[in-house]
Amino acid sequence: MKRKTIFIKVISVGLAFALACAGVPAEPVNAVPQNQEGEQDGGEESMEAADGGAEETEAPAPQVIEIETSGDFLDFVKNCSLDAWSFDKQVFLTADIDLSGIVFEPVPVFTGSFNGKNHTISGFRYGGDGYVAGLFRYIGKDGLIENLKLEGEVITTDEKECIGSLCGVNYGTIKNCSFQGTVSGKTTVGGLLRVND
Repeated sequence: MKRKTIFIKVISVGLAFALACAGVPAEPVNAVPQNQEGEQDGGEESMEAADGGAEETEAPAPQVIEIETSGDFLDFVKNCSLDAWSFDKQVFLTADIDLSGIVFEPVPVFTGSFNGKNHTISGFRYGGDGYVAGLFRYIGKDGLIENLKLEGEVITTDEKECIGSLCGVNYGTIKNCSFQGTVSGKTTVGGLLRVND
């Protein structure tokens, strides 16, 4: 009877030991994989995953547009008929532009950056309809026109009220720009621009 009790106890202890060993993995579990030298691989990537953060995406760079010919300029004017088109554009004149004899509607709205690089737009003539007149009718609050020389004339005979050569109504910034020519109208007229808000 004594032997039987000892035997049962030994079996019980052996079973308990076997069950305990069954729950222990044969190899250590690493939170980060290791290379052959025992150093951690991909630690930075794993830390990013642990933080739950993906890399921050940068805002796209502004689109650069170069204007070299009168045709390029007319394409630019046409694109600006969409109010939102110009807001992320950086426009550069790479040569003097002669608009003599070319009939077109002025730039409706511009909210990007326009750098004339000290080039001249000459031959600009405007006498069309519209409450606001100028090479740029409206410059938005984020718009910038700089380093531009303009030559030409804006002549109106009706009741237009915001008449300028470079700009009719400016909510943005105009720097280092000049105008040579004639601006005339019945009521409110400005040389370079009419309204600077």
